Amino acid sequence: MKIEHLKKILLLVTTYPSGDNCQPFLFSWNGTVLSIYHDETRGRHSLSPANIGSIISFGALLEILDIVCRHNGYQADSKILPLGSDPLSKWAEVSFVETKSIEESLMATIPRRATDRRMYRGGNFSDAVFDLIRSENQSTPKVNVHLVGTVPEKLWRFIAQSDRLIWDHPSVVRDIVEWIRFSDQESLSTGDGMTWQSLAMKKPEVKVIELLKKNVWLRSLMRTPLRLGAVSTLKKQISSSAGIVLLTVKKDRPLQDLIDVGRRGLRIWLQLNQAEYGVQPVTLSSLWTYFASRSSYPDGIGAGLKNEISNKTLDFFKSGVSIWQESLGLASDEVPVWAFRTGKVSPYPDGMRTHRLALDAVFKDES
Repeated sequence: MKIEHLKKILLLVTTYPSGDNCQPFLFSWNGTVLSIYHDETRGRHSLSPANIGSIISFGALLEILDIVCRHNGYQADSKILPLGSDPLSKWAEVSFVETKSIEESLMATIPRRATDRRMYRGGNFSDAVFDLIRSENQSTPKVNVHLVGTVPEKLWRFIAQSDRLIWDHPSVVRDIVEWIRFSDQESLSTGDGMTWQSLAMKKPEVKVIELLKKNVWLRSLMRTPLRLGAVSTLKKQISSSAGIVLLTVKKDRPLQDLIDVGRRGLRIWLQLNQAEYGVQPVTLSSLWTYFASRSSYPDGIGAGLKNEISNKTLDFFKSGVSIWQESLGLASDEVPVWAFRTGKVSPYPDGMRTHRLALDAVFKDES
């Protein structure tokens, strides 16, 4: 593949979703093979123990790579390597074979995909896009997809309590506020993180969060009002939605199964955006339930967070397994991983979009 073709492909690939838009992947090209590295220092986050969030993002990245390559007449053969947790770990080697191009209807939606935290305008799970999502359920046998039109009260209470717990863990609050960009200049200069506009919050609310970033001592004082405000907003957001999409896997399967979760979730996200449905991950209640459901902690959990997690908190998320199972009729060996709300929306404003690191900052041509 010519280097100019590869760069055009990577410009789209690097729009992959990541926690707080941390963009934890780097790329190098030796003229034959594209190596993909995980930068653990960028991916490290208290809400992503054992790099779980990065593994899901990695799957989404690979799915975009496949879509773009097929559309441009290439087959991407990805060799997945052990998902190391070193500061810089090679997670994949990709070779390319020139082939007949395949028209990919989702191509135009890739650069328009966004995390949309605005209020939605309802929607209906009988719409054609959800029939399409259901029809593809066999495409990823390791992942099940569930559509929840009306969120049962018990599940809603669990989701709300999960979001409240954010403010009980100092390292979680620290990691979230560190990735918020409070000015256009900061957002443009860093090329990462969440723009304050993308939070869909009122300016005074954003100012409060900015104070928390600058004044650590305020975080404990503001814990209660922030918890109440977050839950109130979440309830309005879910009430405005058509419902929740949940991706699940079998209990205690290898973490590599989360790659398929990322692939499937990314495709669903694009399909929904294409059909003028917004998407916002509501991840804590599902991802931490997945983490708590495992019979042993995988390597990579941050020491600080591990010390903060009380047995009460861990037991709370373990209880989420049965709550999700009972509320959605999941199988007894099925656990939630990635949940997001969705609903009808107007076009996403350009002024709310997050930025991306320059290609030169994440890609090295060593050919």
